[in-house]
Amino acid sequence: MRICSRVLASESSTAANAAAVGVLQEAIDTKYSYRDRLGLDWPSLFESERADIETASTPQEFAGRTAELLRSAKDVHIWLDVEGGHRVATERPPRDVNFNKDVLRTIVKDVEQHGPCMATGRIAENIGYILIGSWEREKCGLVETEFPKVIADLSSSTGLIIDVRPNTGGDERIARTVAQYFTDGPVVYAERELREADAPGGFTPREDVVLTPAQGIVPYGKPTAVLTGPINMSSNEAFLLMMRAVGAKLVGERTLGASGNPQPVDIGNGVTAYLPSWRAYQADGNPLEGVGITPDVEVTTNPEDLQAKDPVVDAAVTVLSG
Repeated sequence: MRICSRVLASESSTAANAAAVGVLQEAIDTKYSYRDRLGLDWPSLFESERADIETASTPQEFAGRTAELLRSAKDVHIWLDVEGGHRVATERPPRDVNFNKDVLRTIVKDVEQHGPCMATGRIAENIGYILIGSWEREKCGLVETEFPKVIADLSSSTGLIIDVRPNTGGDERIARTVAQYFTDGPVVYAERELREADAPGGFTPREDVVLTPAQGIVPYGKPTAVLTGPINMSSNEAFLLMMRAVGAKLVGERTLGASGNPQPVDIGNGVTAYLPSWRAYQADGNPLEGVGITPDVEVTTNPEDLQAKDPVVDAAVTVLSG
């Protein structure tokens, strides 16, 4: 009876896995906004991996094998969640950052911490400095509530550096609450189109994405530089586009180029797949995905450059000094 039970359980698991693979393949075809970006032959990819995926004995094993298939997309916004809280990534973003925390501590004076994700200080001759490490709402909600005070305290500065080099994104709405203090009127900072299988061409018409100013405030209005790095992606790239649109100078290295607004797809066997749902473009219509944002002032660094100084900060100070 035990052998029979195991056989039946295995057959049941294989059937559930087979159904899940079918749901996922349909979702790739109808919901995944970057399905055709790399010109992948998705039917062949699924066919070559199907047998191995369907024989997975647990949802976690299924997710691991499926992640190998999805890794071909080279998309950090595709991942799989397994019941019980386990997440399986398909693509890892780069880890190299173009700054050294120890060096920053010697450059930035009068440092104040504003929650776990934002710190402020001053650099050189009265240049304000703001470090924002993430836009994640659960961890960094204080950025939204504390920023009005932060920008007011720095209103007497002659210029401002906003450092988001370690920031990989989060909630774009929090990024908006910062960027809105730098404009006195609406500005277009990006374009987007949503994946809809029933729409002509499979996408909604491309629309402008607009930043509006904060109500009842005077914009900062002084020279501003925003520091960029190779791990910047997602909602943080949206922030960089906002700041470029309001006239700030971007200084540093080209960003990763990854923005997809991933949405969950329950594929039915204890696994939920997350797939990008839009295609993002810069305000000039150029694509963002896989391309990234080229800063106004490019500063390429290596670990040796960052041992005793911060060339990106130095370049930003030069920009702000005219």
